Amino acid sequence: MGLYTDEARVRQRRGVVCDTNVLVAALVAEGLCRDLVKRRLPAHDLFTSKALLDELTETLRRKFGVEPRDIPFLKAYRERAELVAPAKLEQPVCRDPDDDVVLAVAAVAESTLHSLGR
Repeated sequence: MGLYTDEARVRQRRGVVCDTNVLVAALVAEGLCRDLVKRRLPAHDLFTSKALLDELTETLRRKFGVEPRDIPFLKAYRERAELVAPAKLEQPVCRDPDDDVVLAVAAVAESTLHSLGR
């Protein structure tokens, strides 16, 4: 298997795709996002993309001066989440182009839940 999960195999499962804002909020504050991550994610298959992981890494460095390798949760997330290539969207769907990446990953993963944070 290469860098990306085989699309046919992904289509047999349902899962969760999280936006960077949801994961960052879960790491830095008590609240709904942390509850989602702690209580709901362990019971689901997780999907992400290289673009989403890169955005998460950059956000943690830029906003908080933190190296992702220093956060145990992120190491576990990277190990557990399946990396998929986002679907090509015919046109932008969201006001924020970054959210289109979440939806494009969710489309490939046939995600039952995709959390877009604000």
